[in-house]
Amino acid sequence: DLMAALRFAAQPGDDLQLANLLVSPLIGWSQEQLLEHGYRGDNGKSLWRHIYDNPHPEAEAARAMLLDLLARADFEVPQALLHWILVGPWQGRRKLLARLGSEASDPIDELLNAAFQFAAGNTPSLQGFIRWFDAGEGELKREAEGGGDFVRVMTVHGSKGLQAPIVILADACGDPDKGMASGLELVEEPLGGAAPRTIPLLPLGKDERVGPVADAADAAKAAEREEHWRLLYVAMTRAEEALFVGGALGKLEKEPAPDSWYARLAPLFAGDPLDDDIWGARTERGERAPEFPHRSQQALPIPEVLPRWATTPVGEE
Repeated sequence: DLMAALRFAAQPGDDLQLANLLVSPLIGWSQEQLLEHGYRGDNGKSLWRHIYDNPHPEAEAARAMLLDLLARADFEVPQALLHWILVGPWQGRRKLLARLGSEASDPIDELLNAAFQFAAGNTPSLQGFIRWFDAGEGELKREAEGGGDFVRVMTVHGSKGLQAPIVILADACGDPDKGMASGLELVEEPLGGAAPRTIPLLPLGKDERVGPVADAADAAKAAEREEHWRLLYVAMTRAEEALFVGGALGKLEKEPAPDSWYARLAPLFAGDPLDDDIWGARTERGERAPEFPHRSQQALPIPEVLPRWATTPVGEE
């Protein structure tokens, strides 16, 4: 949303970026408002010119905001323009967090950091920053050390080093054999003391894995199984107060796989709860959920008054 605002400021004739900006939290239009105020027919106008000439009060309000942005685009450096969008009259940060939640703070801050990083090594310009930003990776990794009153969904790998009062292993019925990598690597040790070479092998069937290839397959399976149990240890030791182990079975599955985390932990919960003032354990077995009819088999209600876009033919391109 913020980059759409910068792209519009650099090129007001970019209809796509302006449409993205209008329906973003920064302007706050709905898709219906965009269709109502932005439909141009075949008059040949750009979206910005059409909004500019539209006398509707909602279009006038958006035009005033966009004119303020364009008035600063040629004079402000990117980080200052972003700062104005976020905490100025637009109140962009408040609007973004209100719609997207507190998780939006991280990418907002990272975009500001990127703008400062660009200014440190380049002549600051809006078009230059956009080109520099597009050429980068643009990947944001969120640090999850801090706790909070929210649910975090992550892989077991990503949870290493973290703790939480309640930990739910929500997919503990998976069969580790089904997730094994099909490709193998064969280590060849040439004669004469040369350095070993790793040779990648194409996926082979069980009957085709013989000799050194079979040995390599067994070694790969053993390594993956060790990692499977290591991850279970990591997952279980993240819990501070309560650990829930659960999962779901597929249509053709009657029981969890023998080497699944659930099957290996189930004997620990058999019998009566542990007689302990602090620690206790219990096990429950849910019933299979009822089959829901396919979406196409359900009769969807038809509204009495259809929206205009459903009855109006699409104009020529």
